[in-house]
Amino acid sequence: MWRHWLKSGSASVLAAMRLDRVVAGVTGWDRRPLILGYHRVVSEFHPDPTVSLPSMDISVRMLTEHLQWVARRYCIVPLDELGRLLESGEAGTRPYAAVTVDDGYRDAYDLALPTFRRLGIPAAFFVVTDLVGSREVPLHDRLYYQLARGYAREGRVPRAMWHALDRIDVPPAKRLRLHRALNPFDALQALLESVTQAEARAIAERLEVEAPFPAAVAERFCCADWSMVRAMAEAGMTVGSHTRTHVFLNRERHATVTDQTSGSRRRLEAELGRPVAHFAYPAGQFNPSAVKAVSAAGYRFAYTACRHILPAHARLTIPRKLLWERSCVAADGSFSPSVMNAQVSGLYDLVNPPCALDHGTILRPMLASACC
Repeated sequence: MWRHWLKSGSASVLAAMRLDRVVAGVTGWDRRPLILGYHRVVSEFHPDPTVSLPSMDISVRMLTEHLQWVARRYCIVPLDELGRLLESGEAGTRPYAAVTVDDGYRDAYDLALPTFRRLGIPAAFFVVTDLVGSREVPLHDRLYYQLARGYAREGRVPRAMWHALDRIDVPPAKRLRLHRALNPFDALQALLESVTQAEARAIAERLEVEAPFPAAVAERFCCADWSMVRAMAEAGMTVGSHTRTHVFLNRERHATVTDQTSGSRRRLEAELGRPVAHFAYPAGQFNPSAVKAVSAAGYRFAYTACRHILPAHARLTIPRKLLWERSCVAADGSFSPSVMNAQVSGLYDLVNPPCALDHGTILRPMLASACC
C-alpha cells in the first residue's frame, strides 16, 4: 500500500508543479496521440496470482474511470481516423486518443464491447486469429500457471521447467536471467524471450502431463468466436491482427513471421469482409525484420508497447501505453487522476528502467530512458 501512496502523492506534487507538461513537451509526447492498450476486462478485480496474470486484468469499473478521464481531455477517435491524422499531421482543438484491447478474450465481447458502446467510445480489438472460436487457452496463460505453481511450492522456477529446458539450446545468459527472476511474471517474460513458440509449446505440454491447466478456470481464458468478432466490427469497432498464434515475432524464422502476419490478415479479411489495416505486436516485441514483414503483409499501421520508434517505419512502430487495474490507483485502490496523468504524460518514464525489449537495432526513443 505504501508504494501506491508514494506513487499517488508524488504524482500529485509533480502535477501541481506542472512538471508533467514540461516532460511531455520535452519528449514530444504532447504532440503525439495517446493510445491506450488493455487486455482482459473482468466484472470485478479479484486477482489470483497463482492462476492468472494480475497485470492483464482491469475491472469494468476501473476501465470506465480511465475512459471518462481520457474523454474529458482528449478527442477519442477510431484507429482509421487516427491513422489519417498521423499521415496528414492535422491538429485539432484537443489532442487525439485511441483505445485498444489485445488478445481477443471472450470478455472483450461480453464486457469490454458493452462498456465502449455505453460510453460512446470507438475502440479497437486486436485478435489472435487461430484462437478465435477455439477452446484453447493462450500459451502465455498456460505457462504462467505452471510458473506460478512452481513459485508457490518452491519459491522459484519449478524444477520441472528446468528439465524441459534441458532439451532446448538456451544461451547461458538467458538461463541465468530466468534463474534470477523474482516472480512468475518476470520468469514468464524471460522464458518467452528465450525460446521459439514451438519450444514454449513443447515445454507447456510436457509440464501439463503432471499438472493440467484447471478445466474450471480455462473458460475464463477462452477467446471470442467469429460471430462475436463480427459483431464488434458491425458495432463500429476496429478489428486488427495480433498474429495467428500470439507469437513473439523477433524470436521466429522469416517464414514463420511472414505466415503469422500475412496469414492472420487474410483470415480476418475473409471473416469480416472488409480491409484490415492495423496490427499489434504481441508483447510489443518487434525488430526490423518483423516490421518489414508487417509492411509486406499490407498493414498500414502497427502498434508497440513502448516509446521506441523505427524511423524508417514510424507508422508501423506506433507507441502505446499499456494499463491495467492497479496502474493508476491511490493507496486505497481507488482511481487516481494524478497517477493517470503521470502515466500518460511520461512522468514515470523518467525513473523507470529503460525499455528491455529486443528491438534488434538502434532506434529513436521518444525519451532516452523510455520504458515499456
